[in-house]
Amino acid sequence: MVREWREITVFFVKWAHLHDEESGPESIPSDDDLRRQVELAETLMDGVRAEFFDSLHAIEDLLAEANQLNEGGEVGG
Repeated sequence: MVREWREITVFFVKWAHLHDEESGPESIPSDDDLRRQVELAETLMDGVRAEFFDSLHAIEDLLAEANQLNEGGEVGG
């Protein structure tokens, strides 16, 4: 996943900074190439986002359990 993310980053940085090198119209990526790269970037970001929110929900569940009031009205699990 890291390799793919790096390749996507290099691709978009290259085409975001056209002034850094000669680039004729024939070397500019096609709409299909751009679409594939954007879809790949979205897929990679979705994976990261899903892992983040899974972890966040697990932490929230642990915190809720740890902060429950016990029968005596004291905080504790």
